[in-house]
Amino acid sequence: MNQGANRSNVAVAIQDALNQSSVMSGLASAIRQSQQQMRHIAPLLPSALARVVQPGPIDATTWCLLVPNGSVATKLRQLLPTIEAELRSVHGPHYSVRIKVRNG
Repeated sequence: MNQGANRSNVAVAIQDALNQSSVMSGLASAIRQSQQQMRHIAPLLPSALARVVQPGPIDATTWCLLVPNGSVATKLRQLLPTIEAELRSVHGPHYSVRIKVRNG
């Protein structure tokens, strides 16, 4: 039997699906905020670094930047005081940034 036979045949736009669920709506909002922060700090990064650093999870006090390897993480850590100072000017004195090396 076809597994899809029990599913509704109604197509739902991704944005509509996100808006219909409070959990998904919150997730979509966090993704937008993380991407917006990345655009905000991108001018602070050397172009080679800006190409490989990706925005990651975000909450009220912490933002995570995702990097492909340890050497990029080390270079980004050197810029962390500048990045955090910029973000604290917007979010307040207790805002911090984490750096995480992506797996795979």
